[in-house]
Amino acid sequence: MTANVRGKVELVWHGQTVPASMNQLGAECHISGDTVRAIISEANQDAALDAIRQQQLRLISFTPVRTSLEEYFVAQVKPNGASAGGGA
Repeated sequence: MTANVRGKVELVWHGQTVPASMNQLGAECHISGDTVRAIISEANQDAALDAIRQQQLRLISFTPVRTSLEEYFVAQVKPNGASAGGGA
């Protein structure tokens, strides 16, 4: 049900830098303080982990990206083609 965001993983590591090779892998990276969060395709996850290891960065988490049940529910109950302020 919630697997409509297939094929992506989230990597979070301690640091303030993004390895150059991470950008070449197509990662969407966001730095917040001393933490970097990257979303990358599963196909590139091994190369991304290698890049983190080569820079000797401390990996915090590695998580598959999925839609929450709440997001799924809201998408199912939202009427298709509904527009605000439209009259009949």
